[in-house]
Order: sequence, then structure tokens, then C-alpha cells
Amino acid sequence: MSKTFIHSLDVWNEVLSHIEVSLEDDEKRIVEEKRKTILSIALLSRELTELSLNALWKNMTTLSPIVTVANSGGESFEYDWSGSWRITEQLETTPDFINNLIQNLKRVRNIRVQINKKELELWQILHAFLAPHSITYLLPCLRNLSLISPFGFGSDSFIGVIAYVLAPSLISITMTGQWPEGASWPTVQHFMNSHALPNLEELSYVDTDFNDFPKGITRLTGLQRLFFENEAGFYHFDSLESLASLGRLQKLTIPVNELRFENTSPISSTFHNLQELKLLTENRETLDLFLQKIKLPSLTSLEIVMEWPLDQMLGLDSINSRYPKLAHLTLSCFEVSGHSYKLTMDDLMAIINGREIESIKLNDVPHALGGADVVQLVGLLPKLHTLVIVDPKEIFPGAILTSLSQFSSLRHIELPLDFSPLTNDLLSGKTSQSRNWQLVKFVSPHSVGLPDDASRKAVLLRNMLHLFPNLEELGGQGQPMKELRDIFEVVKIIFRKPIL
Repeated sequence: MSKTFIHSLDVWNEVLSHIEVSLEDDEKRIVEEKRKTILSIALLSRELTELSLNALWKNMTTLSPIVTVANSGGESFEYDWSGSWRITEQLETTPDFINNLIQNLKRVRNIRVQINKKELELWQILHAFLAPHSITYLLPCLRNLSLISPFGFGSDSFIGVIAYVLAPSLISITMTGQWPEGASWPTVQHFMNSHALPNLEELSYVDTDFNDFPKGITRLTGLQRLFFENEAGFYHFDSLESLASLGRLQKLTIPVNELRFENTSPISSTFHNLQELKLLTENRETLDLFLQKIKLPSLTSLEIVMEWPLDQMLGLDSINSRYPKLAHLTLSCFEVSGHSYKLTMDDLMAIINGREIESIKLNDVPHALGGADVVQLVGLLPKLHTLVIVDPKEIFPGAILTSLSQFSSLRHIELPLDFSPLTNDLLSGKTSQSRNWQLVKFVSPHSVGLPDDASRKAVLLRNMLHLFPNLEELGGQGQPMKELRDIFEVVKIIFRKPIL
């Protein structure tokens, strides 16, 4: 092969990066097509083989294909009809066989696997092959591990095999789903706690079935991101102070329904490096206690999910002293009914007073904010770029956009809107009208006043583009909004067409 071709290996590396398998997004058919393409590239030349194999085995959902390649004959090591792996006397574990296994297992960087008997049996057999060669971990270069709970696999008999992939190279572990009877994530957690994971930065639990807060996490002192995405289950904390030992923690998502503090001082714990917090609470008392006792001097982003009906003022004024660097605030209500209290401008002022807030999101939070309040709120926050207020029971008048267009910092607005005031007269003739050149996204999750006839739709869209000339995305729900979005793509091109 020519030197020119060899020198273009970096180009081939770039090509391969674009057809790597995505463990999160690719369907089975897409995965098969991508693997076939990568294999085709591998056969083009010896120089491309190594690059292609690295791409081929980088992201895996099972280790079976690696066995198939190592066992090129295909008859001496296979999974047969009886539901178990079969190894015949013809299998020769030669140095070439072992080296081939080791080389390909080293290529695996990310694995996302649903736990099942077939897979764990395979891991156990591979470990038996490699252990005599001083290979402790099946995947010594593994970076990201995602384990998904099994269907119909209720035994702990093979769970210990998971320890074979808990390599020191890991930077993230994700555990997803609930187990059937007979096995559970705490068993896996036990093996994880007993291994040295010096590079582990992220640990995620998604809809897992821990009855109590997972034990042993606090020994993972290198953790920077810890996520409990489990809205159906909440944790009791006898002592939240223990989490403060995770001194490098920067992002935390946690559902809590009860807190107890051993420390009786006003400030019980300080998380010095925590920058992003999502707190899910089942009751008002837990939220109040957390805000009063936990100091977060580096926190820039706070999301509070309240899973109880609001019945009084939230009392968020302590945020000012506890979280001095807060720039992004999200309040969400899980309950959409039963509220006897509505968020007021005074509630928000207690939080934002004297701050440089950059984003505010109110998701399904009952509120008593009028259009004038929203305009006043934005006016008090010169750095605000994102404003989201979603409440299916409240609709803002379309004229509010005329007022909001004067604030040049806004880049994303999401408001339930009555569009009718923007459907009659064009605003382009009003030369004194301010225009926001920064806004690129507007979403109306609940809309009224959308016109039926095409001419009024065109007027509405031209007015939107007059107020926000660089608007790129118009979003919302329902068929009328879908039709409006289709027309928007056409009007946008015409509106911005340069005059020759």
C-alpha cells in the first residue's frame, strides 16, 4: 500500500470514529451494519486492521463475539441448544489463542450488558482461561461499565463473576433496573466495595431496588459524580455528614425522605466542591432541614423536585447564605394537583435578590405570576439567558414577548402562551420596537390562539422573527403547533433571505 495511504491513517481513524457503535442510541440493526462496515475496512490492508479492531471491540454489549473470533473454527467453544457453553476436547488453548483473547479483551473500553446466565458463565470461563497467565481482570482497559438488571434470572450463584470486570481503569459504573426475587444490587455493591477503583469518577443508580442508602460508597473518595435516578424510592439518612467525606464530589442527584443530623451546630456539613445538585424530597420538613444544615459554597446549579402538594411559602431564603455562587435554579413539582399555595414573586425575590442568576426553570409549579411579574423578574436579572415557566393551568398573553424582546441576554424561553395578539398586525412597521438577536429557542408547551388560516400564521411567524430575528427553534405540543413549525421553517428562510 502506498505511503500516501499510510500517512492518511489519521483520516481513517476519523472515519472509524464516526461509525463506532453507540451503546445508548443504536438499534440492533444499526449495530450489525456498523460492525460489518468496520470489518470491511479492517480487510483493506494490514495497516488498517489494528485501527479497525480497536473500533470494532471498543463498545460492546456482550463478549460473545470476541470468543467467536478467537475460536475461528467455531465448533470447539460455543453456546449450544441446551443453554450452556460447550467446550470440546478439540479446543487448544495455545499461546496464539490466549494472546488473541487478551489483545481483543484489552480493546474493550465500554460495555453495557444485561445480566444473564449465558454472559456470566462466559465471563467465568474466560477468567479460568486467563487466570493462569496472571490476568486478574477480563477487561483490563475498561472505562465505562453499565449493568442492567436481568429478566428471569433470580440467582446469586454467578453474581460474583461481575467482580472480574471491576478493573482499576474504570471511570464510571451505572446500575439500572430492579432485580427479581433471589438476587439484588446490594450483592453487586458488595463486590464493588471490595475492589480498588482509584479512577472511578461517576457512579449512577437508575431505578434500582436499594431499600437503604448503598453501603460503602463513601470509601470511593475519588467520586466526582453520584446519581440516584430513582424517583419511586427515597432514602433515609441517619447521618448525611458521611457523604461529606467525598471531598471531590461535584455533581449529586439524590432522593431523600428523612434526614437526621448527629451534629447539632447550625451548619452540619459542607460540601466544598459540589457544583450541581438535584434534590428530590417527599416532604417539606426534609427540604427545610437540608437547606438549613448543608452549606454548598461552590454550588452553581440547584434543582429541587418536590413530591408533595404545596401548602405554604417555600422558605427558600436560606439559599442566599448557603449557596452564594448559585446561577441556575430549577423548581419542579411532581404532584400536579392538591396544591393550596401558589409560588409568588416574593418567593422568587427571596432567592434571586442580589444574585447573577443565569437560568430559572419552574416545572409544573403552581404560581401566581402575571405577565408583568415575569417581565420584572427578567429585568432584575441582566445575565438571565434561560426562562422556563411551565404550568398547564396558566397561560401568558402573547404580548409578553414584545416586552421580553428588550432583554438581549435571553436565549431560551419556554412559556405557555396565547398567540392571538401576534396574529393580526405586523410589528415590522413599528421602528421603535426592540429586538432580541440572541434568542434561538422558544417553546410554548400549552398554547391557545393559534390561527387556522395560513395568512394569519404567516403574520404570527413574521412577528416572532421580527422580535427574535435569530430564532432557530419553535416548539410546543399538539397538531396546530406541529403545522406552525413546518411553516416556520419556510418563513424563516424567506424572512432571512438577503436582498440582492
